[in-house]
Amino acid sequence: MRKGRHAAGSVRGIDLAEFTDLPAGATGAVINLAVADTDPLGFVTVFNGATADDARPNSSSINYTDVGTYIANGIIVAVSPTATVKVYASAATDVLIDVVGYVT
Repeated sequence: MRKGRHAAGSVRGIDLAEFTDLPAGATGAVINLAVADTDPLGFVTVFNGATADDARPNSSSINYTDVGTYIANGIIVAVSPTATVKVYASAATDVLIDVVGYVT
C-alpha cells in the first residue's frame, strides 16, 4: 500500500486490515517499522488509531538524526477496534510498516 511521503508534523491513519489478515478481536499488532529517506533530526510515533491526534504518546517508536537515513525497529502497538493505527512523523520521511504478528 502506498500513501506517499509522510509530511513533517503530521498524523496519518493506517488501516492495517487493508494490507494484512489481522483477525477480528486482535488488540495489538507486532510491526516492523522502518523509515527511509529521512529529513534530519526526527522521530516517528505509532499509536492506537482510536487515540486523538493531540493525545499521542510522549514516546517515539523510532528516531533518526541524519538526512537519508534508513533504519528499522520492531514494535508492538495497540490497535483500534477497527484495526487502525496512527503514525506521527516529526520530520518528513518515508514510513514502511510490515505487520509480522498480532496480539489478542
